[in-house]
Amino acid sequence: MNKQEAIQAIKEGKKVTHIYFSPDEWVTLTPSGLYKFEDGVVCTSQFFWFDRKDVMWETDWTIWNEPII
Repeated sequence: MNKQEAIQAIKEGKKVTHIYFSPDEWVTLTPSGLYKFEDGVVCTSQFFWFDRKDVMWETDWTIWNEPII
């Protein structure tokens, strides 16, 4: 999916990952509207997207699927 689709998925509460993330990395939305990472770190959406302006971040987003153990 593209960046705008990823933003929409995050707003829907889905865990989203990118081709450049490691297999266990994802980002989602907290109830207070902050972005939350798999390690518990939170930040604003503006902070998250500030360093992801290059063309390489415009595509290759997917919904993260939790591994089945």
